[in-house]
Amino acid sequence: MRIKSLSPLAAVIFALVGLAVSSDANAGMTIKKIVNCDKGMDVQRFLDRNLFSLPMELRLVGDHCSGFEITQDDVSISALYDDVCPGATVVGGIEITGGRRIELSCIAVTGGDGVTIFDGQVALSDVEIYGVDGLGLFTENDVNVYVVDSLIHDNEEGASVERGSTGTFVNTHITDNAGNGLYAVGSSLTFLDGSVTHNDGPGILVESSSSLNLERSLVANNIEAGVLVRSNSDATLDGVNITDNSGENGAAAGHGILAESGASVMARNSAITGNGMSGVELVLHSIADLSDGTMVSANTIGAVIRQDSALRISTSDVAFSDGIECVDAESSFSNDGGVVIGLGVVCTDFNE
Repeated sequence: MRIKSLSPLAAVIFALVGLAVSSDANAGMTIKKIVNCDKGMDVQRFLDRNLFSLPMELRLVGDHCSGFEITQDDVSISALYDDVCPGATVVGGIEITGGRRIELSCIAVTGGDGVTIFDGQVALSDVEIYGVDGLGLFTENDVNVYVVDSLIHDNEEGASVERGSTGTFVNTHITDNAGNGLYAVGSSLTFLDGSVTHNDGPGILVESSSSLNLERSLVANNIEAGVLVRSNSDATLDGVNITDNSGENGAAAGHGILAESGASVMARNSAITGNGMSGVELVLHSIADLSDGTMVSANTIGAVIRQDSALRISTSDVAFSDGIECVDAESSFSNDGGVVIGLGVVCTDFNE
């Protein structure tokens, strides 16, 4: 609800609850407040006092701001001193249960449930999320979340986009989490100009009819697969470096790209190198298409294809080494002029 001017009664109420209100002829009324957590001020208290659900701009000061919940539209929360981000720290997590045009910027979030978003349109910029005994960032229920210039690290799990949500990550780094780095289930995920590294599960996992657009990014040194795509999901990779994902933790460990259960992967202008097991592994009706200068090299084996899956090299500038193994007669491989060295097992060529 937006109002152009305050009634005398409303003015008295705002004065009593201690909220500063500014007026703009075009934007209506906006509540603006500096919350100094070092002096005992509480963010939730100011949110709860917004009796008319007016737009709010809260600027935080301090390293021990208490966690809070956002339930309304048009809330912007940032650090007062933003010359170096993060400029303030929220201890105990932030929960967003409803609201459009929610912005969090230049703050750190640690402990509690991290940042959890159950509804709304949310933008995070220059945000650091760490030290969470669970997911650092969690979204579900058709949430639209945009994360830019942020760092998600040292949590039990990194970030998850679930159940019809859309997640866009730009220049964001997800690292040193104890499980998955970035996870999508039944959702759409875009990851640009960032990195997913040193996680103790798959770097990026998409499943349950999810889609992944991954561009100009590094996926490296994850304990399991660099990029794992499964259960009728699809992934498009462009300008991606998938390297040094190790083979220390179970059957799915060490693959550069692992696609299974009806998954589809297209890789353009990408490098898949130095992974502990296969560069590309395709399982159970899955397919991968490599093109436009993609290089697969220095993996234990270049590719393993099994259970009616197919690998395509669709342009002549693809370089592929370390062998290709078709485990069964139903699986196949085709090569439209790419340089392939060391074919381990002769596969059915579906171009013939």
